Parts: sequence; structure tokens; C-alpha cells
Amino acid sequence: MASAESRDPDRYAIGYRAPVGWTKLCAQAPAHADKISNVKEETVIKVSVLYPNSAGCKFDMGYYLEKHMPMVQQKLGSACKRMAVEEGIAGGAPGAPATYVAMGHLYFDTTDAFQAAFAPHAQAILADIPNYTNTQPTIQISEVKL
Repeated sequence: MASAESRDPDRYAIGYRAPVGWTKLCAQAPAHADKISNVKEETVIKVSVLYPNSAGCKFDMGYYLEKHMPMVQQKLGSACKRMAVEEGIAGGAPGAPATYVAMGHLYFDTTDAFQAAFAPHAQAILADIPNYTNTQPTIQISEVKL
């Protein structure tokens, strides 16, 4: 993003308008943050399991939180550094439904660490999906940048 010149600070170069308050959050970073050279950057891999909120979708959040995710954590062991679960509550437009009914996130040091931990337990983990939802999840593996 360019300097504050005459541009709207809430508008990116491609015309996307940042959500309210984001520029305040960004402004709190030290002015010299981009020049810090002694900070060791660590790679963090996030495996996201996204459950689409389609017509007729059922999702048992209680089961997911109390049974499925603890089972996943137990099977993946220390390779899984942390987990997060989100429940979709609304879409981007007023009154729009959430795009995803739920999202589960698993964090690893590397994609190899994820694959090595997941592969031996893939069948058991995937076989549990019908116990809490009738929707087909989408998987995304990302490198966390911020």
C-alpha cells in the first residue's frame, strides 16, 4: 500500500476497501517494523477444513468440539502445534448466510510434519466426518504470513 499522500488510507491499490478499523490496527505497528532484521521468521503451516453452508446442511458443533477435534489432536500428537474452530454466523452482506457453517484449523511447522502426522490416521479421521455433518469439507493448506 502506498504512503498516506492523497490516497484514501482505507483503500488498497486494487480498489478493495478495508473493513472499518483495519487501518487503525495497521497504524499501530512500529514505523520501523519493516526494517527489523534480527527477527527470525518461522514458517507456520495452517491446514483449514472448511464446511460449506449449503441447503440442507447439518453440522453438530457439540460433537465436533467434544469428540472429533480432541480425537484429531490425539492422533496428530505434538506435530499439531495448535487448533482453532470457528462457527459461521453471517455472510459479508447484511442478512446473508455464512459461506461456511464451520471451519477447523490445524497448525504445523511444515507441510511434511502435517503429512507425516496425518497419513497414518487419515482413514479414522475422515471416517468420523459423517458423525457430525452431512456436508463435504474443502481442505486448504496455507503458509501463514502474518
